[in-house]
Amino acid sequence: MATSCALAAASLFMSNVFDIIQEMRNNDLDEFDWEKWLELDPTYLIKEWDYRFDTRQLFIASKVSKAMALIFTITPIWQLSWLLSNGGKRMMGLHALMSLSILFGSGVEWTGMLMALGLERMTFFFSSFNLDQWTETTNSLPNDKIGWRTLDMTNTLYTGLFKWVDAFESLVIFIVMTCIFVSFRSSPDPPLIKSFGTMSLLIGLIALINFIVDIARERYWTLLDRFAKWIAFLNFAVMLPIWFIWLGRGIKDKLPKLDDPPEASEYATGEPSVEMQSIPVEQPTWMAAAAPAPNVAAPTPAVQPTPVTAPAPIVPPASAISPAAPPEPLGLAPVATPALDAAPPSAAYANPFQE
Repeated sequence: MATSCALAAASLFMSNVFDIIQEMRNNDLDEFDWEKWLELDPTYLIKEWDYRFDTRQLFIASKVSKAMALIFTITPIWQLSWLLSNGGKRMMGLHALMSLSILFGSGVEWTGMLMALGLERMTFFFSSFNLDQWTETTNSLPNDKIGWRTLDMTNTLYTGLFKWVDAFESLVIFIVMTCIFVSFRSSPDPPLIKSFGTMSLLIGLIALINFIVDIARERYWTLLDRFAKWIAFLNFAVMLPIWFIWLGRGIKDKLPKLDDPPEASEYATGEPSVEMQSIPVEQPTWMAAAAPAPNVAAPTPAVQPTPVTAPAPIVPPASAISPAAPPEPLGLAPVATPALDAAPPSAAYANPFQE
């Protein structure tokens, strides 16, 4: 538990460190020019792509770190859900929503990360093609740069797709943290102090603001882009790592361990437990009425056993014993065979068809 929380906090912090380094390199360039980008100015687009070439490794490291952080988040959230639900006995719907949300969010983030890495690799592979001249060369238009414009529009398409994936990640964090706050407030004996639930609610509200800003900045880019980056940095680089460290140090001693010996019970010792011994057993009325009254007379003395002697064997006289007669030999009775010169059968048995 503590190891998973520490890995999740470290992965989130490193992901934001990589993003900050990217922003620092971006500040060395000119400010983002909205008008030139809308006009697809080739000179401006080539300069932006040079910046992407320089920060490509930082982009990949940031995506992988954030995806690993969500994987490490699954175990602590599930264990916290188990503790808050008292082993699955309280508010099952709320804690099931919390567990399934973090699992689904991690799966979506991993899918988006793999797609981003694949598209990023192919985009930089296409940048090595001929993107300067796609039409016939003339004196008025020596290099049309149509390839750079097409490549940048394609990059904008899949960047917008992954912006929605990041926005969905903020929505999942809002759902999970709100469930934790509600469970903490309604639990009679929470595993941590109540202020932990308050901090969870604060992180969830910041994530909700981040979700709204991520959606709205597509229309008001120049106004909300930098604000969205600062909100994300506050939540993912500061608040969530502190929350994970607090969680790992707070409940590491409240989880059952695999090497703990099993508790003694009547199944292990052969004796009934204390609870079983303290339960009074009452006899039904009808059984008490039908049972005979107990005999309260003085006990009868024990009967002493009398010795028993074996009788003498009876021997018959010698004259009464005679040898047994030999059995008669077994044999078959003689079968009478008709004589050859016997008389013919009687008329009653004559053949009626004979003349």
